[in-house]
Amino acid sequence: MNNIIKSEFDDAIFSTVIPSPPRVEFAPSQKCGADGKNVVAIYRGYTFHLDRRRTADNGILTIYWRCCRRGKCPARIKTNEEGFVTDDKLDTHNHSIEDVKRKSRKRSKPIMINESENNNSVNESTSLIQDFVGSLLTLDKALNPPPSKKRQERRSSNSVKMPGPEGDISSPRALSLPDALKKLNWEDEFDADGISITEMFKTHNTSLTYNDFNIFPGYIDFPVHAVDLTTHLTKKITIRAPLISSPMDTVTEHEMAITMALHGGIGIIHANFPTPADQANEVSKVKRYKQGFIISPQCIKPDDSVMDLFEIKQKYGFTGTPVTDTGKVGGKLLGLVTSRDIDFIKESRYKTTKISEVMVPRDRLITGNKSLELPDAYNILEKEKKGKLPIVNANDELVALIARTDLKKSRDFPQSSYDKQGQLMVGAAINTRENSKKTVELLVEAGVDVLIIDSSNGASAYQVSLLKWIKETYPQVEVIAGNVVTMKQAKLLIDSGADALRIGMGSGSICITQEVMAVGRAQGSAVFQVARYARSRGIPVIADGGIRDVGYITKAVALGASTVMMGGLLAGTNEAPGEYFWGPNGLRLKKYRGMGSIDAMEAHSTSQDRYFTSDDAIKVAQGVTATMRDRGTCHKFLPYLIRGIQHGFQDIGVRSLNELHTKVYDGTIKFELRSQNAQLEGGVHSLHSYEKPMY
Repeated sequence: MNNIIKSEFDDAIFSTVIPSPPRVEFAPSQKCGADGKNVVAIYRGYTFHLDRRRTADNGILTIYWRCCRRGKCPARIKTNEEGFVTDDKLDTHNHSIEDVKRKSRKRSKPIMINESENNNSVNESTSLIQDFVGSLLTLDKALNPPPSKKRQERRSSNSVKMPGPEGDISSPRALSLPDALKKLNWEDEFDADGISITEMFKTHNTSLTYNDFNIFPGYIDFPVHAVDLTTHLTKKITIRAPLISSPMDTVTEHEMAITMALHGGIGIIHANFPTPADQANEVSKVKRYKQGFIISPQCIKPDDSVMDLFEIKQKYGFTGTPVTDTGKVGGKLLGLVTSRDIDFIKESRYKTTKISEVMVPRDRLITGNKSLELPDAYNILEKEKKGKLPIVNANDELVALIARTDLKKSRDFPQSSYDKQGQLMVGAAINTRENSKKTVELLVEAGVDVLIIDSSNGASAYQVSLLKWIKETYPQVEVIAGNVVTMKQAKLLIDSGADALRIGMGSGSICITQEVMAVGRAQGSAVFQVARYARSRGIPVIADGGIRDVGYITKAVALGASTVMMGGLLAGTNEAPGEYFWGPNGLRLKKYRGMGSIDAMEAHSTSQDRYFTSDDAIKVAQGVTATMRDRGTCHKFLPYLIRGIQHGFQDIGVRSLNELHTKVYDGTIKFELRSQNAQLEGGVHSLHSYEKPMY
């Protein structure tokens, strides 16, 4: 067949005749199957069998054919799916055409022949195209034969017939109601859906921890920011968030304590320092950081040098210093000197330049009187655009100082934990040895707000004796006793004067007391049992240990705790003591160790006192040394924890800790124990991989 292409140009019609490519004939093969399952292609007198190879290149299918003499002849041809030859290798034939024709006549009968060269009419072309299509259908049927009866029967026997619904399923149907459900009293069933906290702990003899139960959700009719997390740290101290940093030497020093207080919690300075004065200095740094009325500002005399001012800056971190005639608070105010007053003095003149030469004199200062309230003092600073506001008495003697930077800090951290003087609150840990009395004296002078008697087992004669001494000597100081895990231990310390209790023994991530000493208690059971007794005595409790994530904090306070103490959760943050280092796979890590670890015991003897081992020649570790991944700054992590707790409270349906505790104890809030499979289901599962960014 020839293809005719007509084109129109300058009103003239030209016809171009393009010869068609050669095409094969298809015939059934008796040798390969006389029933037509297989076919042969006849091309230029030679017979070719299907080579069973089909490839697609750019959407064009190519079929490979081999000579009928199989391996005896290397001749091959390629056709498209319409039978047109796209490539041939006839020159590789090693036998005669007559031999092939003779064999072909015996076993093959052509189904379709090629068109004659003289047939160029449109009608004949259409007829031939139809024949070609029929040939293609024959080829497709030959290459993809239908399954035999035996195969169909075998498939039918292996298939499972699914029963189908009877009738018309498109019409609406009423949900069936079994008779057993009709007889139920649903009000009783509502009460039976879940168990109270008392039932959860009383009906089981095994100890429970946070991951063993879940809290049922409640009704939400308020936004998450309406949740108030204000709680009691002790009988007299209230904080805005139920978060406390643990007194561990890889968790809390002044930087962590400052950050905790700024976000509404409180930090407890650890006791594992070389000297008690070092610990007291850490407390002083916290108290001086955000100060409302700075009761004891660093002062300087007019005859002192600029070098003396720089020494104050290096030691205390600021240069806004009042100048008095005595160089102390209570002296007559003569002026004020700041870093701006000495910026243009050459370093070579620091020792020879007197403060009186560079200070702002008294007659140019804006001051406040002793009766001035803190908000009014901030208003004066804002109005006068001053950085410092000295507070004087009627005799013009310095009694306090207010800094403008504190005003900005108040705006940035409105939920900060501060005392009556507007200073950040901070706690400190002490051991139970006799020399702790000197430490207590230094800490009280530094302005500590609360003391924690740090012991793995609080039910000891040493702690009872120290606790009574502190309450008699410093009745204004709040004391947290512990650790305890039973109601009998709690009663002993409450009777001795404890203002709060710390609960936990062997539940921390780096603590191995339960393994080594075979003593302790699951944290969930310990918090529930001790908290309900302590609450009956008006004493708040701290859940110390076992806090892995924000959900554990919510569960801890639901069991009765007023606050939670965190160690490992904060150990990898920027504010934790210690330097970062790079671990395997490029992970940024920080050191974290238990206070009962050999590492901590060898650092200072103070940590040994916590476990009553300071006089032992043989040390038995009750903690381990580990590493924690970098968690970033607490200024992002703590807001994440606080908002997570608020979301938990919202899901439970309570607006405050007081409401939570009330509804837990009266049975309104229900709980449910979790099986091992339920715990797996409640976590991440059935994924190839995942990421878990916290914030």
